[in-house]
Amino acid sequence: MDSRRAHAMYALITPAYNEERYLEKTVASVLAQTILPLRWVIVSDGSTDRTDAIAQSCAREHPFIRFLRRPKGGGGGDFAAKVRAFGAGYDLLRGVPYQFLGNLDADVSFEPEYFESILEEYRRSPGLGIASGRIWEEQDGELRPLPFDDTRYVSGRVQLFRRECFEAIGGYRPAPLGGEDTIAAVMARMLGWECATFDHLAVLHHKKGSVARGALKESFRDGAKDYGLGSHPLFQLLKGVRRITQKPYLVASGVRTAGFFWQYCLKPPRPVDDDFVTFFRSEQWEKVRSRLPALF
Repeated sequence: MDSRRAHAMYALITPAYNEERYLEKTVASVLAQTILPLRWVIVSDGSTDRTDAIAQSCAREHPFIRFLRRPKGGGGGDFAAKVRAFGAGYDLLRGVPYQFLGNLDADVSFEPEYFESILEEYRRSPGLGIASGRIWEEQDGELRPLPFDDTRYVSGRVQLFRRECFEAIGGYRPAPLGGEDTIAAVMARMLGWECATFDHLAVLHHKKGSVARGALKESFRDGAKDYGLGSHPLFQLLKGVRRITQKPYLVASGVRTAGFFWQYCLKPPRPVDDDFVTFFRSEQWEKVRSRLPALF
């Protein structure tokens, strides 16, 4: 694997806000990797707990780790703050000869072979632009993979980009309601890049967003975010019907649909352009058409 290891040059950026409970798990996972990153930048986005102390200690002990602290939100308190924090970390990668760039959340863990394995997938597929492993979370006392219905979906918690792809799409696009990971993947596909989630590569997510922010509030925001991405209203209704069995039953689906149509009525500016919306909706209808035979 020596020649492959030489090819596998990657860098990581971790935006973190008050992650003292989980950051050490992420650090332990990265330090245990069979192939270490050339550089790992941990960006504290105005943390008020021990996040800074943990990251600073790691940076002192390991030369490839850099620590950066910035004001909370970097000028805004919305979900685009993560993108701004990522951008601040990205500036510290100038001069680093990485070939792959990872956006790594501060509340995940994975096996020692994770990055070596996903880099091998890149080696096999020259057209692969964005990839990740499958996210697992604890649900009802058991670890379960998060459901998703499109292998082209790539979780923003562990997105790994081929450098050429990241630069071609212009990096992450700030979105006040979130969804920068979806925007990046769709933009990559618009340019002909492949995006993939690999089931055999597990990533354990320790902090569920619905727990941190409230399940119904999270569902409403997800619906509003779907509007911002350009989701078609009819597709959103179909999605709502399909998700009525997800906990809390019926309510979460209804609240998400309400969040979408609330934004649909207000019609705030979207963080994406018309070409993006057209392409995104074409993918949605392609997904619907592919499933029609199974319904009859």
